Amino acid sequence: MTRELRQLARGFMAAFGLVMLASVFYGVIQSKMLTNRPDNPRRVIAEQTLQRGMIVDRNGVVLATSSPTNVGNRLRRIYPYPEAIGGIGYFSYTHGASGLEASFDDLLRGQWEKQSLWQQLTHDLLHQQLAGGDLRTTLDLRIQRAIADGIGNRNGAAVVISAPDGAVLAMVNHYTLDPNTLDENWGEFGRNRLQLLIRNRVTEGLYRPGSTLELVLLAGMLANGDTLDRVVEEGAGPVSVEGVGLFPCVDEQAATFSDDLSLEQAFAWGCPQVFVEALGQTISVENYDALLRQLGLLDAPTLYEFHTVAGRTPAPLYNTFDMTLAVLGQSHLTVTPLQMARLVAAVADNGSAPPLYIADSYRLTDQRDWQPLDHPLLEKALMREDIADQLREAMRFAAENSPLVGLANDAGLAAEGYVLHGQAGVTYRLDGQMDSWFLGFMDAPDGSTVVVVVLIEDAHSPSEAAVVARDAFRATASNLTDSYE
Repeated sequence: MTRELRQLARGFMAAFGLVMLASVFYGVIQSKMLTNRPDNPRRVIAEQTLQRGMIVDRNGVVLATSSPTNVGNRLRRIYPYPEAIGGIGYFSYTHGASGLEASFDDLLRGQWEKQSLWQQLTHDLLHQQLAGGDLRTTLDLRIQRAIADGIGNRNGAAVVISAPDGAVLAMVNHYTLDPNTLDENWGEFGRNRLQLLIRNRVTEGLYRPGSTLELVLLAGMLANGDTLDRVVEEGAGPVSVEGVGLFPCVDEQAATFSDDLSLEQAFAWGCPQVFVEALGQTISVENYDALLRQLGLLDAPTLYEFHTVAGRTPAPLYNTFDMTLAVLGQSHLTVTPLQMARLVAAVADNGSAPPLYIADSYRLTDQRDWQPLDHPLLEKALMREDIADQLREAMRFAAENSPLVGLANDAGLAAEGYVLHGQAGVTYRLDGQMDSWFLGFMDAPDGSTVVVVVLIEDAHSPSEAAVVARDAFRATASNLTDSYE
């Protein structure tokens, strides 16, 4: 009898030992794996009750926060100003995150700093809920809203950058979905193939550069010894491409009064004939790709902790037809508005591209003061300083002598000493529609510079982007301050 009891006791001890080993294995060794499994209901509930940190603009205005719902302790992400989605992105428990919501997910969910073993044990044993840290951006909501209002119900993109520091003051992606109704309307977006609405047009939208490529070509021509005062006979004439159509000057009104143009006038009025003649002469076909790469149009621009893409690279130029379309910006090459903005910023800053950033500082739950983020302070030079000076001169000439570019100017700002430099451009699409571009910058009396790039899709006139750019310059001059509140 005693023997049987001992065997039974050993069996119970072995069983308890197995249970203990399993508890240690799954509770300690495999705990992270089990917690992170997507089908773990506790993880889903924990995510929905997590006090995710705020995202604010440069003045402390809340752009994203978490708010209670009517279901238990669950929270939902609230975006008080949906027009700011271009800069901050979105967050969804079901469909993931984008933009700053994705890049700084660890900070916003309270996992920015590594916990000590004691902190981890305390957190696990007491089931303490993490509280996310806050993120302050360089965006200014007032500038953002002014641009969004200017674009209205059209599709477009705009970016405003402070030079030379590289702070992104506005990033407008319009028209897009309302991030507050993302979960409710996701099925509709999928059925109607409208998922492109959640794409950030500034950093991921790919567009043919059209006549804005003349800024790139002008840089190459000047680097090879050309001069702004060189006169081209019949330079105001349109370019005819067999099977495609005619490509006239962008500012046809200004170009009407002259047949022979200087290189500076051709750039100001967007007359393509001068630049078509340059490829193969002033600029060799072999150097064309090298020029695009040197000026940053074949690489994804670096925006600190923000996803960006590079456009499509140009196809080989086998004949005159290929070369002509390439010069017109109507061939295989595509760019993002951010790539063009970086190029313009380099022109404004003596040839050096600024280190772009949109996230400025962070604040953990138990902190009162903001801590600066370690974003880069330097970027590479895209061109020689003397080339940048000549491009600056050409863009100022355009602002003063092209009525189309001049639409981006504001008489009040000009009277106060602000100086506009710009280029207006168009891209003719295969579907018969036109995209309107404005590239430019404005020097302020205090020595600061603001870069603005605007793209309006399906435009009815080449002037549409320049008008929105005026709103951007006006809002920036009125609202930009050097210190945070």
